[in-house]
Amino acid sequence: MNKMIVNGLKKRLEGGKGNWVKELPNILWTYRTTPRRSTGEMPFSMTYGTKAVMSIEISLSSLRVAGFTQSHNDECMIGNLDTLEERKDVVSVRLASYQQKLAEGYNRREGPYRVIATARARAYYMEDMEERPLP
Repeated sequence: MNKMIVNGLKKRLEGGKGNWVKELPNILWTYRTTPRRSTGEMPFSMTYGTKAVMSIEISLSSLRVAGFTQSHNDECMIGNLDTLEERKDVVSVRLASYQQKLAEGYNRREGPYRVIATARARAYYMEDMEERPLP
């Protein structure tokens, strides 16, 4: 997370290092409202149980903003709370699947190996389980 925030600040500042305080809220908002690859969900929606309204939607008066009424919003929030546990379960399944795919990819490249000789201190010659040398 910190790396993403720092990279976002670098892109926004382009050399003007003193302005990072002004840009930090925008970077954090972007981070919180961007769907994660691992879960397919935004951290904001998983925390608050609803989608965030982007500032551009307010300034351009999108359909979501133009059609806003407090009573309808209250009904939607209650509906979101009713489905929040189900959404969390779906996200847990997605996350487990994502982690399993990552592990499979890693294990495919770094599968079981056997040390066959020492090259020098902390450097070894290895082979896979089919006795093929590894680079």
